[in-house]
Amino acid sequence: MIARGQMAIRALADYRQAVKDKDQALADQNRKILNENFQYFGYGYIKDPAHLVPNVPLTFYSFHIMVILGGFFILLFIIAIIWSKKEKFAEATWLQWICLLSILLGYIAGQAGWIVAELGRQPWAIQDIMPTAIAVSHLKTSSVQITFFLFLLIFTVLLIAEIGIMVKVVKKALKEKIIIHIKKVSHG
Repeated sequence: MIARGQMAIRALADYRQAVKDKDQALADQNRKILNENFQYFGYGYIKDPAHLVPNVPLTFYSFHIMVILGGFFILLFIIAIIWSKKEKFAEATWLQWICLLSILLGYIAGQAGWIVAELGRQPWAIQDIMPTAIAVSHLKTSSVQITFFLFLLIFTVLLIAEIGIMVKVVKKALKEKIIIHIKKVSHG
């Protein structure tokens, strides 16, 4: 496969040169070679066949962590919905604590999924066409840094806004709860 991929890469380069030189016969010949070997194109960039195998143990365990946590969340949501429908969720502090502590597990599941997606596709950026080794960007470092800091700024502003909204809602809910409690006490 690697040899046929290298043949396809050479045929593409020769085809481009033939088109540039206006040699239609040579262009057609190289186009035919490219078409015959195109399915192996990306393999022409692979130097060692061992690089074709992704990190299997890390991908395997990350996938299983992701699936187990996904199952856990489904079960947790079903339990929470049942307790909520029975109007017992407010008294079930153990369930509230599990829900609260499970927030971290959502991030772990997301990262495990990311590992599966990124490592599982190695070495391909585009399957059989473009290995990750050649799928590099020619962007300047400063462009990436500016983008990163813009995202950092935007998400920091959104975080501050979210926390502000949550604090307002909690304060309002506490006020309403206190007012309801005072009414109950004064009527009781």
